[in-house]
Amino acid sequence: MAKEKHKNKMSEPDIEDSSSNSSKAKGKKDKGSKLKIQSCQAFSPIQDISDGIIITKDRRFIKILEVTPINFLLRSIDEQVSIIQSFASVLKAMPVKTQFKVVSRTSDVSGFVEKIQADMETEENANCRQLQKEQIELIANVGAREGVSRRFFIIFAYEEPSGFKKSPTFNEIKATLNQITGRIRGGLVRCGNELISLDEDKDMLKVLYTILCKAESERSSFDVRMYETVSRYLADENYDPNKDSYIPINDFIMPKVIDTRESAKFITIDGIYYSFAYIPSRAYSTTAVGGWLSLLVNLGEGVDVDLFVRKEPLSTVQTKLQYALRFNKVKARGMEDTSTEYDDVRSAIDSGYYLKQGIANGEDFCYMGILLTITAYSQKELEWKLNEVKMFLLSQDLRMKLCWFEQEQALLMSMPLCRFDEKIFKKCRRNILTSSLASTYPFVSFEINDENGILFGMNKANNSLVFVDNFDSRTYKNANMAILGTSGSGKTYTLQCMALRMRERKTQVFIIAPYKGHEFKRACEGIGGQYVKIAAGSNQNINIMEIRKRNTEITELLDGEDAVQDSILASKIQQLHTF
Repeated sequence: MAKEKHKNKMSEPDIEDSSSNSSKAKGKKDKGSKLKIQSCQAFSPIQDISDGIIITKDRRFIKILEVTPINFLLRSIDEQVSIIQSFASVLKAMPVKTQFKVVSRTSDVSGFVEKIQADMETEENANCRQLQKEQIELIANVGAREGVSRRFFIIFAYEEPSGFKKSPTFNEIKATLNQITGRIRGGLVRCGNELISLDEDKDMLKVLYTILCKAESERSSFDVRMYETVSRYLADENYDPNKDSYIPINDFIMPKVIDTRESAKFITIDGIYYSFAYIPSRAYSTTAVGGWLSLLVNLGEGVDVDLFVRKEPLSTVQTKLQYALRFNKVKARGMEDTSTEYDDVRSAIDSGYYLKQGIANGEDFCYMGILLTITAYSQKELEWKLNEVKMFLLSQDLRMKLCWFEQEQALLMSMPLCRFDEKIFKKCRRNILTSSLASTYPFVSFEINDENGILFGMNKANNSLVFVDNFDSRTYKNANMAILGTSGSGKTYTLQCMALRMRERKTQVFIIAPYKGHEFKRACEGIGGQYVKIAAGSNQNINIMEIRKRNTEITELLDGEDAVQDSILASKIQQLHTF
C-alpha cells in the first residue's frame, strides 16, 4: 500500500503521453472549448494496489474476483434450476454494492503458439516441423481476425459495518474482504464455477491493464509494458531509485490518451472508439428465463457488459411499499374499470404485494442496472456495431439508450471499481428481488479452451476458438468422441486433421479405417508413420490363424530351413543309437 509520503509524487503528464513523468502540463484549457485536457494520471481513480486490493483516491478498498464460466445453456432443466438457486445464495452473501463485469477480447492464443514452438525444437521430422509452422500461422491469423475470448469478474468494495466507530486498519479491511471472498467462493462452487486467484499485485495489475488498455494489451503483454515503463523512469535523470521515489501504479495500467471532447456519443482511448449505453428501467420484460443475460454476454468481440446490483435497507423499503400500496389503492377506487390507467394501477398494486411477500420470505430488495461498453477501431465501425446491437436487442424485446453527454461518467462507471454513477444508475435501475436477480446468472460461456488442446475450429455461435484436449481427465470422464455428418461433409478430413495435430503435439495415434484407409496413406507416410494394410493376400496380418495365400519365395526359404533342421535331428538320433 502506498505510504503517505508518496501521495504527492503521482506523475501528471500531458494527455499526449500519460506514461511520461517529465511533462509538467496539467489541466490546460483547450482553445474554443470549456473542457479541460487532463492527464490519465489525474483521470484515473486508482491510487495504489496492495495484497491484491485496489485502493482508490477517495480511500475505497476494492476486491476483484475472476470467475471461470460454465456452459449453462447445455445443462438440463433440473441442473439449471439448481444453479440458479445456488447463485441466489451467492447474491445473499454479496455486499450492498456489487459489480459483475464481462469483458470480451480478441482471443489470446500466445500460450498455444508457445507450446507448438517448444515442440518444434525437439521435432526431427521435416514434414512435421512444416505442419507445426503452418499451424502456428493458422492459429495466429484466425485468433487475430475472428477469435473471441471472454473473462468474468465480480467486483465489490469494503463497507464499514454500521456502528463501527474507530477507523479500521488495512489488515482488518483485508480480513473482511477475504471473508466475503470465502463465502462467494463456496456458493460458486455449488454452481460449478471456480475463482481464479488475484491475490498477487502483479495479477491484479495484469487484469487492470487488460481492461483499461484494450488497444495496447492486444498488441503486447503486461510484462512488456512494465519493462518499458521501468526503463523510461531509469533513463530519466531526475529519477533516483536509491531514494524514496517510486513509480506510480497508473503508469503501468492506464492508457496513453483519453479524449472525451470529440463527440457526445463516444470517446477515444488510444485510437479506439468507445461508446456507452444502458438498458432503460422500463425496457425489461416482466418474466425471464434463467441465464437470459447470455444474450448480452455472447454479443461478440468489442461488447462488454456491466451488471450493477445495489441492495436497499429492508426497513426503508417496507415503509415505502406500504405508502405506495395505500396510494395506489385509493387511486384505483376513484377510477372506472374502463379507464386507460386502471390496468396500470392494478398492475402496480399486484407488484407491490409481490415485493412485500418476497421480503417477508427473507429475500433482499435490490436495484439492478446494465451498462454496455461498445468498442470499435473506427467511427464507421462503431456506428455499425451500435445499430447491430440495437436491432438485436429490439428482436429480444429489449431497448438500448446511449449515454448522451455522459460518456466520461459512463467510462468511470464501467471501470472495475464498483463505482455507481447515480445519474446513469437512476436511468437504468430496475427493482428486483434476489430470486429474480439470480436468473441473470452471468457466468455463461460456450468456449472450450483446454490448456493442452489442439485446434478444432471456431464456434460460430459466439466466434470463440475451440481447443480440445480429450485426454484431460480433469475435465472429461473419458476420451471418447463421435464425429457425425452427412456424406461429403468432411468427417474423414476432420479425423485426419485431429491425427496430424496430435502427432505435432507428440501424441501417438492409431487409426483403424476399414473402408477409407487409402485416404490416410499419404499423410501417414509423409510424417514418418507406418501404413499397415490388413486384407486377403496382404503380407501384413494381425491374426496368425487366418488362412491366406502363401508367398512362394518365403515357402521355399522355410522349406530349406526345415530340411537343414531335419538332417541335424537325424544325425543326433543316429548318435543316440550308436551310444
